[in-house]
Amino acid sequence: MSSTRSLSVNTDSKLTTPLCVDLDGTLVKTDTLLESLFLALKANPLIIFLLPLWLLRGKAYLKQQIAQRAALDAASLPYNLEFLQFLIDEYRSGRVLVLATAADIRIAQRVADYLGIFSDIVASDGVNYLSGDRKGKLLCEKFGAKQF
Repeated sequence: MSSTRSLSVNTDSKLTTPLCVDLDGTLVKTDTLLESLFLALKANPLIIFLLPLWLLRGKAYLKQQIAQRAALDAASLPYNLEFLQFLIDEYRSGRVLVLATAADIRIAQRVADYLGIFSDIVASDGVNYLSGDRKGKLLCEKFGAKQF
């Protein structure tokens, strides 16, 4: 993966600070929920009638149900290649990378397994929907305020 522009390079002090990376719209140029939904609907169009029922149980549950039914191929996602190269360089320099996303854990795990650069995953799990402030709070609990 080559790029014409490079992002800033690591310093020793940054090596000890985990880099938490968002998935949708950051690592990939799309929304994995939509990608998964299209795949699930292609496999079984009747699930469209279940979507409102799943959503009544919460966004985390909705994402879990769609992820269970979608055969999302992490290799086919439209990655932000310049950013991915930056992450690979950070990983190679010894930095801890954490995939932190509101996407379902199944989707996040597929991406993490495919890329092989993440030490940990923080994701929605069917009960807990990790977006915005919730994700930030969990990361602060895990690493400490301003420690990631």
